Amino acid sequence: MRVRAYVDAGRPIVALRTASHGFQNYLQFDADVLGGNYKGHFGNGPTTEVGVTPTGRAHPVLEGVGPLRSRYSLYKT
Repeated sequence: MRVRAYVDAGRPIVALRTASHGFQNYLQFDADVLGGNYKGHFGNGPTTEVGVTPTGRAHPVLEGVGPLRSRYSLYKT
């Protein structure tokens, strides 16, 4: 698997909320790579507020990104 070889080479990864869903043939991806310990969802809450730090605001990747409130429940990990 190309992703496993990439990870094993120590390459960087940016993972967002559902990043582990695409690895059903690499079930340890969540725990081994992301440090996750998925135990389900919290149901209808809690949700989370996301913001950009003053330092992060200056990074080109975050240009135009503002604060937001997630409408989705958090994972239990």
